[in-house]
Amino acid sequence: ELGEYDPEIHVGNYMSEHKILLKQTEGIEEKAMELHQTQLKNFTAEQAEIHFLRLASQLDTYAVDPHPVK
Repeated sequence: ELGEYDPEIHVGNYMSEHKILLKQTEGIEEKAMELHQTQLKNFTAEQAEIHFLRLASQLDTYAVDPHPVK
């Protein structure tokens, strides 16, 4: 969605324009920007998606569909 980090395009708190979490805080946005600028550097869109899916599949709640109960 953001593409390759470009300091001319991605200025200020550019992550606040994107809703990535239900309870998104400024601290989370700062960490996301740090990762975008460092660890995800030179990723193609396909590589970024595969990386995301690998990380997500390791979560305890991966593929869990919760149903609220009263």
